[in-house]
Formats: sequence, structure tokens, C-alpha cells
Amino acid sequence: MRALLELLAQEGASESGVSLIEVVISTMLVAIIAVGTLTGFDGASRATANERQHNQATLLAAQDEERLRGMNSTALGRLGTRSSSATENGTNFTIESKAQFVSAEKEEFTCEASGTSADYIQTTSTVTWRSLTKKPKTAEETPLEKVSQSSIVPIPTATSLQVNVHDQANEPVEGATVKVAGKTMGTVEQTTPQSGCVIFGALPDSEVTITATKSGWINERREEAPSATEAKLSTTALVTKTFVIANPGSIVGEFVSGSTPVAVQGDSMYVTHTSTEPVVAGTANTYASSVTAAGLFPFQTPGKPPGESKYTAYAGDCKEDPVTANGKGEVSDPAPQVNPGAATAVKIEVPAINVTVYEGTSESSKGALDSRAEGTLSNVSCSESTVRTVKTTSSGTLERKYQPYAKKMKLCLAQTIGTNHYRYTTEFANTAKAGITLPNVFMAGATKTSSTC
Repeated sequence: MRALLELLAQEGASESGVSLIEVVISTMLVAIIAVGTLTGFDGASRATANERQHNQATLLAAQDEERLRGMNSTALGRLGTRSSSATENGTNFTIESKAQFVSAEKEEFTCEASGTSADYIQTTSTVTWRSLTKKPKTAEETPLEKVSQSSIVPIPTATSLQVNVHDQANEPVEGATVKVAGKTMGTVEQTTPQSGCVIFGALPDSEVTITATKSGWINERREEAPSATEAKLSTTALVTKTFVIANPGSIVGEFVSGSTPVAVQGDSMYVTHTSTEPVVAGTANTYASSVTAAGLFPFQTPGKPPGESKYTAYAGDCKEDPVTANGKGEVSDPAPQVNPGAATAVKIEVPAINVTVYEGTSESSKGALDSRAEGTLSNVSCSESTVRTVKTTSSGTLERKYQPYAKKMKLCLAQTIGTNHYRYTTEFANTAKAGITLPNVFMAGATKTSSTC
């Protein structure tokens, strides 16, 4: 027993495994210290880099403010918002220079309050750059830092002009180009910011012309490039002009016919609104399942939801109101509301004109179904309607029998049978939703003539 205890004591006193454990522990301690030290160096480096970026941004903002203060009031009043860029020590900076007129009485930006004046200009220089304080996965996640500086610049007594640009809902329009032209000043322009308002100050001319446009947008007269508006300026009051433009919409007319409407083909659609000139979509005698009236102003009553100012659309190209089965001229279902940048589909009714044409002389001597008669179909009650061409099919019916509503239509058919020329004419009202059926036509029993329709 004593021998065993002595053996265990000898083994416990051995240091053969302790050295290896000490080496491992030492290595781990060195690694932890190294990581902590490097992390500290990296954090200090980042802090130094961010401090340097802030200092550079502050210097750039100060330099831009000094530049703006050195501009004369006329040039500064036309500045609006401009952007430039600069690179310092590998960092890309964006410098936004802005000049806004301020009302001294209300202590507000002139464009953001009503009934104000333009007493002085506030300049603002904002410098932005991507921060290095974090390491995001993507560049888009990098925090955007900024530094801003502002100054107040007095303006001398001079003419000034405020231009507001609104859309159909009386909301401000961003990105519109406003141009002001005078005899001595030439043409100056600004782009509307989010407020839809720009101010031109210290203008040398007392009479100017103004335009406000945006690519693809139109005014209430459907003009993308309207004529300039004239304005007389004053040295004692801020003159304000407001322009209304909108992103146009369209109406797609889908032709249908019958009491239980089915899709058919038509050729044209007449679109009207109480506040603008009518539009004819499609071309007479060119038939399709639908036509589109594009470039329509999306009228909307301010303060009310869409749908308060609808268009009227019906088949044909006649400016006179059509007559329908209910006698109210309501031929589109429903009346279409045009929305900005969108297409509104609407069903356009074209009732059928049913007639059967024979080559014979009478009901008792009908002859063959006539497939060779040709002629015209005209809206007699319309002062400017296009005359449509018609012809018969192998079944003796009109090839294009779906036609617009009309108070009075005139059908003329002509044909040569043997050595004789015949012409048949009839007038009728095309006012029923279900269409109209005309008496049978017998071409050899029609009027002999030497002329066609």
C-alpha cells in the first residue's frame, strides 16, 4: 500500500503535461490581446476618418456659402436648387446649393405661405457623404451623413414673381420647368421642388412671359407646349401666377352591340368634356374591336374624390348629341372618369342595321341574294360626320352593319345588273339599342340611274 502511494506521489510531481497546457493558454492570451489591440486601432482609425470627413464637409459648406453670398441678388434669385460634387481624400461629397425667398412679416418661406412677400433670400449649403461609422452589407445601407450652413442675403427693391404649378387635384407638381422671359433679361428658368413653387427675384423687366411645362404632361387644353402667359410685375408687391398641368390619361372604347351586349367592331369614338374641346378617336371606315382616345386631361374637382368630372364617349365622329333608346344621349356605360397616367375602358354601343338585299325586282321575284351592291351610309342629322362606305356580303347583308347612333341616317346602294344601273336610297333613325331592321331591298326594282351613290 505504501509503495502505491509513493508511486502516485511521483506521478503527481511530474511536469510533462503542464508545459503543453501553459503554451496553449499563453497562445490564447496573446491572440485575445492582439485582437483587442487591432480593434482599438481600427476604431481609432475610423473615428479619425469620420472626424476628418466632418471637417472636410464643414469646410465645403462654408466655401459654398461664401460663393453664394458673393452672387448678386438677380443671379441668386434665379438659383433655385443646384447640386455639385467634390472628392477629398478619397471621399465623394455632394453639395446642394439652395436659395429660398423668405417673407419678413410671416418669417416663413414665401412659397410655403399665402399672401406673403419676398423680402430676403435664405441660402443653404448642404454637404452629404457616405459614413464610415458602420460596415453594412450593401452600399445602399451605408448611413448618409450631412452638414448644413445657412445665410441671409438682403435683396434690393425690385420686381419679383412667384409661379405655382399644380395638378388636376390642386396638388403641387415637382419637376416642372418654369421659364420667364423679358426684353432685357432674356430667358431664365427654374425647376419646381416638392412645393411646386418657384420665385424669380430682382427681375429687370416689368413685363414678362411665363411658361410652365413637364415632359409628357398637358394643360386643360391638352397642350404639352402651351403658349406663354403674360404678366406685369410690380416693385411693391409679389406677383403670383398659377399653372395647372397633369399627367394625361386615356379612354379605351370597346365596341358592343345588342340588348345583351356582345363584342363587335366599330370605327370611331367621339369623346367630349364640358371643359375642353372634343376628341375623335379612330378613323371612319377603319374597323377594330376598340379605339383609344389618348392625351386626355384627368379633370378632377378640387377637394372631391375622382369621378366628379367625367367625360362623355359615344360611337362615331358627330359633334351633335346622339339619340339612344332612352333619349338621354348616355351611350357609354359608365361615363368614363379619366385618371392620370391610366387607361379607362368603357363599352361603346353600335346598334346593328339589319337589311337583306336581293338581285330581283320584288318580294314575289326576289332573285338571288345580292353580294355585289356597294354604296354609302351617312349621318344626315350631323353637320360634320364622315360618309361611310358599305357593301353587301354573300348573304345579302351589310358587311359593316354595326354603326353609331343617329337621329337620321341615309343608306344608298348602287349596282349594275346586265346593262342597267340601279340605285336604292332610304332614310331611317338608328336610335334603338337592339338595332333596326329595314325592309328587304330589291336592286332590279330600284331606280334606274346613270350615277352611283
